Amino acid sequence: MCAKIADLEIGHKAIDIACGTGGFLVAAFDNMKKKCHSSEALALARQSIYGFDTNPTVWALSCLNMFFRGDGKSNIENVSSLEPESKESIRMKFNRAFLNPPFHQDGEPERDFIDASMDALIQDGIFIGVVYAGVFADEENQEWSDGFYSEARDAVTIDGKKLAVPFM
Repeated sequence: MCAKIADLEIGHKAIDIACGTGGFLVAAFDNMKKKCHSSEALALARQSIYGFDTNPTVWALSCLNMFFRGDGKSNIENVSSLEPESKESIRMKFNRAFLNPPFHQDGEPERDFIDASMDALIQDGIFIGVVYAGVFADEENQEWSDGFYSEARDAVTIDGKKLAVPFM
């Protein structure tokens, strides 16, 4: 469903900064492959999917999942997407950002993953996330969520970036 919402086109770049086993990336690549009508388009699609995961076993599984789909490992890195050099390397480079962040992980609150995903988007990029509703309601996130909502209150976009966020 999230990959369909994203409506990826050939030439779009997609990222999942906490990709786990690569479910969003696999679905995005599969949808993109359906639109490929030439070997050149497929080569471009293979260069369009990016991800991060810090767990070496899970990272290897995401690479394997992409390999089985005909992509190779794309650009899936076994490092933290929240490190300053990682954040800088992806800043404003993607048309679509997928996210299902680790929930309640010490030292890496969900809001940091949401912000990093939003920062990775270009103007008119689309963020698709599955996030714990408490991120927007918990007292500890109040200041952050107020800022997030104040930017989104009268629009479907934040800084020109469209939002589609199913809550759990």
